Amino acid sequence: DGINVIGDNCDSWGGLSPRVSRSFIGLQGRNAYIEQSLVLDPLKNYTLTFSAAVRPGHSSLQALEVKAAGERVWIGSPASASLSDSSFQPYTATFAPRVSEVSLRFVNLSPTHIGDNAIFLDDVSIQPARMP
Repeated sequence: DGINVIGDNCDSWGGLSPRVSRSFIGLQGRNAYIEQSLVLDPLKNYTLTFSAAVRPGHSSLQALEVKAAGERVWIGSPASASLSDSSFQPYTATFAPRVSEVSLRFVNLSPTHIGDNAIFLDDVSIQPARMP
């Protein structure tokens, strides 16, 4: 369990190809996470975009949670049709940080009692949200 850097079309990880890069991050096992500290303007809204998938052929109970400054900004699973188990799909979340120092965290919330559950991430970016 843990964090893995996985190459494009790696058969032992399901043979998926990331949307943008030649490798992607795998969060293997419940509570595996990757986190980045950011400095953001608490007076602005931000749009987070990322691509994600789950390991093909494994449980549909896999789940991914995204938190910014400790607050949930996105959650999804194959059971809710939010995460694909056949290819990377783009996802978006908009959030307003309450503080300037923000930790952005992607957490694998898959159950521990069901085999090898991995969540795959690629192409993460944050931009100020466009105002209407």
